[in-house]
Amino acid sequence: MISDPIIVVEVLSPSTAAVDHGRKLSGYFSLTSVQHYLILDPERRVVIHHKRGQGEAIETRVLTSGAARLDRPGFEVAVEAFFAASLTSAQSASSGAGARTETGSTLVPDCQTGPESAPGRAGP
Repeated sequence: MISDPIIVVEVLSPSTAAVDHGRKLSGYFSLTSVQHYLILDPERRVVIHHKRGQGEAIETRVLTSGAARLDRPGFEVAVEAFFAASLTSAQSASSGAGARTETGSTLVPDCQTGPESAPGRAGP
């Protein structure tokens, strides 16, 4: 289990979009260790990068290309890299290979069920 996550990544699904952009956003940033919350939208191939700013501010960037820079821990990742596997799966499916792509959550382990399950947090 990771006790102090720095980066949280969600894969957006239509049924959870409102929760991912609202309750989870504020919940994850209530954890002082969280510096970045990335929401991946595989249908639009967009990364929404929420970053802890000065004081209580949360800075948001919507990325369709280029790189997401994650200062602390200090690395960059190409937006296209987030969707490389889904593109390969979609190409396989369209060629009749029967592959399928699913959306869901890819989270830091101690946040699997949302920020309310993090250490020291009460449930809903």
